[in-house]
Order: sequence, then structure tokens, then C-alpha cells
Amino acid sequence: MATYAISDIHGAYDEFQRLLDKIRFQYDGADSLYLLGDYGDWGEKSMETILAVKQMEEEYDFVHCLMGNHELMFLAAMEYGITEDAVSESGRNWLEANRGQVTWDAFTELPANEQESLHQWLKKLPFSCDILVDGRLFMAAHAYPFFEDMEYTAAQRQRCRMDAVWRRLLLRENPFAAYRGEKNYSMLVCGHTITDYYYEELNRESGKNLLGGLSITHNRIYRAEKFVDIDCGGKCLGWSEEENAVSHAADRAQLAAYCLETDEEFYVSRPRGPVEEMLLGERVPGWEPPEVEMPKREPPGMEAPELPFPEPGNGRMRRLTDWAEKRIADRFGEEF
Repeated sequence: MATYAISDIHGAYDEFQRLLDKIRFQYDGADSLYLLGDYGDWGEKSMETILAVKQMEEEYDFVHCLMGNHELMFLAAMEYGITEDAVSESGRNWLEANRGQVTWDAFTELPANEQESLHQWLKKLPFSCDILVDGRLFMAAHAYPFFEDMEYTAAQRQRCRMDAVWRRLLLRENPFAAYRGEKNYSMLVCGHTITDYYYEELNRESGKNLLGGLSITHNRIYRAEKFVDIDCGGKCLGWSEEENAVSHAADRAQLAAYCLETDEEFYVSRPRGPVEEMLLGERVPGWEPPEVEMPKREPPGMEAPELPFPEPGNGRMRRLTDWAEKRIADRFGEEF
């Protein structure tokens, strides 16, 4: 029996399926899965991913979905509407800066009953949940804790819900510092902030050369004393064509799963080039690398070209050599 957490899939549907295969997730109820939000946007299979996780949660009581900031923006677009003539500033921010256009385009193509079903599902997504594992109490949230057992005013509740999906934890922050309830939380499991941020901060603290971070190394889960961030850049997985910061981040991007019982980490990334495609084929059953016909080429000739040996020059070293030879001859004789 195992409990897994995955966050920030962002339309990386194929990698999500590969990750479930990699952890050998059991659909008989032996395992539990917590999905921490941001299922769509950015990736090319945004709506496929959203509908897949929705179906999983509706069919299996051991799959639990949480609200992320992208679900909240999607929900706002549904309720306030987006048309060619009227797009609010927040709606434009979601469509453009947060790459929600792919999601909205797919949503408008759905039948009316499926649109409403998706709307109702999004409205019911919780902002956090408790997970009890081997006597340890974890909290899962997209970005920051939302404490259901604390009393809030209406304004406080709204602000805390926004924190739960938008706030970025500091390098060594204790996310439970403001908690005044009776529960004893041991760890927060979250996403939202790509873990690159924390490792760059550690580099700055240690005074390491930041240029070293430009090398292509895959993102890893970040562990602090009181929280574990599992967002390893899934939103960048599908971006490789444009020459910008996102496409460079795609080289390091991974989708990660974290096992709460064993503290194990699992990763999948998108193959980039023939070598990684071959490695992918080795770890995914049924995948066969394509047959590649190597072009026939004649071996290059090995005969070295004839080069004339240069005549001795009359430069400084040549004059120094002549002077040394004359001194030796004067002292020891020509026979030397």
C-alpha cells in the first residue's frame, strides 16, 4: 500500500500516464493518489488531462484532486465569460501569460452538458486536505496551507484561499507557523513553485557561480524542514521550439511523483534527441525504436599531404643560435 502525490501536470498527459506506469499505481484500492492542482494549461493535451483526472476522481475514491491557481482562473473564466468583444484583465492574464488559451478553446468545443459537469466539478475542488500516513499527519495543498479547522472572516477566508493556490514558500519557511488549531502537522506536500527556484537560492547563499546552473540537469524535488515541493517544471515539458527562457527550462523539466510512506521520488521527462528516445524505449514496455537506415559513405582517404619543410629563418632565435655555435667553436675548436 502506497500514497503518492503528483502536482502541476499542465497538460503533459502522456508523461502523466508514463508516471503512473512507473510507480505501478494500483487501481484496486491498495494505493492512494493525491493530485495537487494545475492539471491543464501550457501543455498541448490540456483538456485531455483535465477530463482524465476528473474521471479518475469520480470513479475511484482513492484518487483525490485539489484546487490549483490554474483551476481557479479557469473557473473564473467560466463564470464571468470570455468573448471576442469582452475579455477582463484577469481573463487575458490567464489566456496569454498563463497559457490558458489551449484550455479555453477546447472547453468551448465541449457539449453544453459536459461544460456544466466540468464547471460543477471545479467548484467543489478543496484547497487542502489532510493525509495520515504511518502516524504522521501531512497536509496537501497546491501552494500553501488552508486550515479548514480555523475560524476566518469572509475576507480572511478569501485571502487564505488565494494564498493556498498562489503563494510561494520561502526557502526555509515553516508553512504551519500561523496555525492555531489542535492538529500536529509534520509536513506540507505542495507544488506551484518550480523547484529550480529553491536550488538557485541555495546557490546564491553558498556563493557558487550561478553560470553553473546553465548546464542541462533535470529538476529534482526540493525538501525543506516542514515542506516538500514536488513541482519539477511540468508546465515546460512541451516547449522546445521557441528560443526563450521557457524552452531552455524544458530541458530540465520533469513530472514528479512523491511517495509519502517511503520518501521515494519518481520522475519522467520528455525525450530530447535519439539517445533519450532509446532510453525511453528501454523503460516503457511495448515501445520500439524506429528503424533508421544509415547512409553509405566512403571512408576518407588516409594519405597525408606533402608539405614543404620551412627553410631556417633569420629571426631572433636563429641569430641567438648562430652566436652560441660560434662561441662554442671559438672555445673548443671546430672539431667539437
